[in-house]
Amino acid sequence: MRANATRLIRKMRGGSQAHLLECDDGHFYVVKFRNNAQHRRILINEWIASVFLSYLQISTPPAAIVSLSTAFLEANPDIYIQLGSRHQAVEPGRHFGSRYPGNPSNVMVYDFLPDALLDKVVNAAEFLGVLAFDKWMSNTDARQSIFFRAGLRQWSPAASQSPPRAGFVAQMMDHGYVFDGPHWTFADSPLQGLYFRPSTYQRVQ
Repeated sequence: MRANATRLIRKMRGGSQAHLLECDDGHFYVVKFRNNAQHRRILINEWIASVFLSYLQISTPPAAIVSLSTAFLEANPDIYIQLGSRHQAVEPGRHFGSRYPGNPSNVMVYDFLPDALLDKVVNAAEFLGVLAFDKWMSNTDARQSIFFRAGLRQWSPAASQSPPRAGFVAQMMDHGYVFDGPHWTFADSPLQGLYFRPSTYQRVQ
């Protein structure tokens, strides 16, 4: 899937310095630039992980190639990469986009839920599947996810035959450090790939 950036929404937190952009396909994307400070391989890792997670029916944002034209970048000088006290220009061309789950003006996305609400995540069992995925793919980062309120059947590929339920839905995201990030090696640590809230694994016997 390809899309062209049309509007800057805001800069996102994180080491890759991604930006939230509106595109001409009617969707919004968190875009990681190919000349990001972490490495160009981060984008390849993201794309491969997105393909495998979709195949495994683990909820993850749809991926797209987002094109940034020279004219768009010139019209949006707030799009840049911060390197210490220096601004580095973003290269025009194709970059990696991770789709935002709706319009950010009316869909609230959380990167943290307290334990009392984690119990109400309707696809919480996917944290177990993605742990196996993270070990298999050597994800040397901690498990990252986002949460938003929606119907499970609409957002979880594994729930298409389940009764409709509404609540908090988790999507697994930020996979730039599979294959040990830019190193493309297979590291092995008991802690890598774990989500920082142990309650997500309380169902494991």
